[in-house]
Amino acid sequence: MDDEQPMLIFITEKHPDWFVYTRHPAFSTCERWRLPPAADCSKVLDFSAVIKNKMVSMVLLYSSGHVCQSEILLASSEQNVEAELLVSPLLQLPEPADTGALIILDDSYIATLTPSPARKKDCLCIWNTSFQTLQDCKEFAQKTWTQLWTYDSKLFIPHANSLLVLRYACQQSCLASALGKGKETQKSEAVSIMNWGELIGSPKQSEPTPAKNPHSVKETPSSSEMSFPLEILPDIQMAPESQIPSLVQRASMSRDLVHLQVAISSIAQGLITRCKKEPKFYPQSSFIKLLESGTLSYSLCPDLITLCVEKQDVQLLQLCLEQFVDLPEDMLCLCLKTFLSVGEAILSKANLNTKSAASYIEEDERRKKAMKMETARPVQNGFSHPIVDNCGVQVLNKRRIHKTGGQFSPVTIRRAVLLNSVLTCPFSETFLLPHLKDLASDQAILFLDYLFYLYKKCNDNFVLSLPGQERLSVMQVLDWLNIILDANFTVLVLTPEAKNLVRSLQKYMKSQMSFFSELNKVEGSLAEIPKFRKPTQSCNRYSIEVLTLY
Repeated sequence: MDDEQPMLIFITEKHPDWFVYTRHPAFSTCERWRLPPAADCSKVLDFSAVIKNKMVSMVLLYSSGHVCQSEILLASSEQNVEAELLVSPLLQLPEPADTGALIILDDSYIATLTPSPARKKDCLCIWNTSFQTLQDCKEFAQKTWTQLWTYDSKLFIPHANSLLVLRYACQQSCLASALGKGKETQKSEAVSIMNWGELIGSPKQSEPTPAKNPHSVKETPSSSEMSFPLEILPDIQMAPESQIPSLVQRASMSRDLVHLQVAISSIAQGLITRCKKEPKFYPQSSFIKLLESGTLSYSLCPDLITLCVEKQDVQLLQLCLEQFVDLPEDMLCLCLKTFLSVGEAILSKANLNTKSAASYIEEDERRKKAMKMETARPVQNGFSHPIVDNCGVQVLNKRRIHKTGGQFSPVTIRRAVLLNSVLTCPFSETFLLPHLKDLASDQAILFLDYLFYLYKKCNDNFVLSLPGQERLSVMQVLDWLNIILDANFTVLVLTPEAKNLVRSLQKYMKSQMSFFSELNKVEGSLAEIPKFRKPTQSCNRYSIEVLTLY
């Protein structure tokens, strides 16, 4: 407990009811709580509890295989009133059991020890309760006493005539650890086995074999595949860069999807760690191979985006945007800033597919020639103009901003391809809006100008989506237009360079609203026409009706 005072908690059965008793030294009475009966009439096999902030968190194991949780608020009460606890399901074990043990390891991890009738073995399982996933499993050939204790990050299990001690480490609960791979992989291993026969003076027995790693006890053909990436991790840290692609190729040979994901994420994290230690080491082709496998996610290697930004590798960043479905909004905004600020010299060296964007991105040839001349201008006596010297920053030309709203794209086709990869990424406006407020004024103006250009292209061609593999839709362009204006409206209003852009955008949107308003009037008039039609009468008379639409 927080105050380091002992606490007594026990469960009793009075068929068909179960009761929980709590007794605290600070309180003079023993409180009793009633557990609601299980729907399947199963019984409680074991329970574990932790106390934090005067709250008892209980986890109960039922014979049906259900694991449930409940909470009890500790408070001094003079009236001993029996209350019913609220029990909520936590997870479901694969098989029911007649006996079993359960213990809480962490806020997000529990351990269960139950017999498996199908395998005729006892199974020790580590469960992630946050994601309801199995983290580790160990089988015992002989029967155990289905008892568990934990102390100082060690599990104590009576096994035959020995006491098995297993060391464990609980990682921070996240999607990466639930899938089987976090930043640092730590595995439980046996540190000692105490022979009870020797303690009571029985004859010496043969040395007991140490318990195997929980990962390696699974009797499946793919267990060797699980340990393979860990075996080649030292090679990745020491091998020359020319040998890295072959190691990556070997690691991606696993046929099992889960094991392949663990292998790929282990290799990726190892390469990232080495890149941080050795600035000159950067195996781009290996990273591309890992991303193209389709098994990586942001949760498995969160440092990859930051590394690509540091190296200004826009090709790898674009691939990350395509493959990472769990990319957070702050990383999406970081990629947007990089694409807006990276220099044209770096863009020209990147291997980007511009075939689809060439059908709607029209570049100004005169501006392209001017940019090439600006980049190729010689530097005299070690001095360069700040615009030329800062080759990693896209500097806006005021003359170009003045001519905004024309028929040419405000960005080059390579930069447009990168920006399109950002526009097609899913996002939450609530989480993205605060990060977009950090855009520099020139970046916000350039991005808004490009969005305006795309919107006009969709309207001029009367299409709802632009051609290309990413299938950029007009609704996505409008969503980004709205969120950029919301995030940077004050900056755009107060910046002189954005005056013409905002004015052109306002006029164009106003004309669009007027056009659609007239279309709505026509639609309403056409909808009224059937009401004026009269049924045909069998007579020789006729009439002419004139309908005025406007």
